[in-house]
Amino acid sequence: MEAFYKREQGHNYIMFQVEPRLAGTAEISPGGGKQEHWDSQIEMVRRNRIPGLAQLSIQWEDNKMYYGYDITGMQPVSRVMEIRDMSGDEIKEFLQQLADVILRLEQFLLDRDDLVLEPEYIYVQLEGPRYFFFICPGQEGGYREHMKRLSQYLLEKADGEDTESAGLVFRLYRLCASGEAEPETLTACLNEDSLKPQAENTSGRERYGCREDTERKEEAEWQEQIDDMRLGEKEDKKRYRTGIRGILHRIFRRTPDGLESMWDELEPDNRRLSNRTGGEKTQSFTEERPTEVLYVEEDSMLSPTLCCQESQEVIPLTHFPFLVGTQENWAHYNPGFHGVSRLHLKLEKKNGMYWIMDLNSTNGTKLNGSPLLPNEEKQIRNGDHIWIAGLMYEFMEFDRKEKSC
Repeated sequence: MEAFYKREQGHNYIMFQVEPRLAGTAEISPGGGKQEHWDSQIEMVRRNRIPGLAQLSIQWEDNKMYYGYDITGMQPVSRVMEIRDMSGDEIKEFLQQLADVILRLEQFLLDRDDLVLEPEYIYVQLEGPRYFFFICPGQEGGYREHMKRLSQYLLEKADGEDTESAGLVFRLYRLCASGEAEPETLTACLNEDSLKPQAENTSGRERYGCREDTERKEEAEWQEQIDDMRLGEKEDKKRYRTGIRGILHRIFRRTPDGLESMWDELEPDNRRLSNRTGGEKTQSFTEERPTEVLYVEEDSMLSPTLCCQESQEVIPLTHFPFLVGTQENWAHYNPGFHGVSRLHLKLEKKNGMYWIMDLNSTNGTKLNGSPLLPNEEKQIRNGDHIWIAGLMYEFMEFDRKEKSC
């Protein structure tokens, strides 16, 4: 399944190339096809008769039919989960809306295998939230396989410190892995008690004990899944805790066992020595010791900034990715202009080079006068001009001592 983005008349679209479903053996030409031969179910989707499915428009290019969906003002779930974790309430709403869409597909005799369940192609309104799904015939694999991949993605992205969120995605993953990703089971997944077996004809204390055993078992299984998926992270931490940086980590991230222990770590040669009597003697620490200053060398003396040509405001890009928009607690800089989207653009640094990406903004982003397509990423260099909904900024790299544009 291939998709591309385009901007047309102030709207952003995601386009899927598909083979049209035809009734009988009649063919449809892009110029003057007969409407009565169009598939009735797809026509329902085109008219947006199913809540939860994005607005569909059918377009022809080079004798090929495309399904286009209006995604103006929305963001993909994958991007949202890169910025922050989804809360338990958001995951509940997501699963409930997904279950409702699947049930409505069945009512209109649509094939659930055509439902796009890739996180990159599931969009959400930032205020609400409300999730929107797409239909695209001809995908590889079926509904159960798609749901299994989706549940695995959510499990990997779950916040282990949020017990509600982690419990929800684990129950979802367990159901999908067993092939039970029906709408009813998705709804039942929202209710933890409905999935726990309760013994019949037993006292309340016995049922409570059964529930405790189930909770402990589920918690152990969940922890095992998290440990497996975060093995790479543990290896990174292990490598981090070697050398001088590791010593500093052990000293400042926990309470030292004592002054002697701290110096033993910093100077491995100055360890406790055994005396002839079998006792232990410790080197005195009252004598003067040379003081060493440890510092981290900066990678570069260049500090990237954006300079607004209208207000002469200088915006230091102190970290990456750097998000520009009006969404509170998400964007790192708000231009304060009415034409800027909630999440308008992203600045990124990769392999020493800087990149800009339009985040499906409503009024668009321009680089040196050329408009970027929705979700398009391009490299930027010193002196490039960036238009953010009509405001012009200059991207600059200069010494930190310089403060003016």
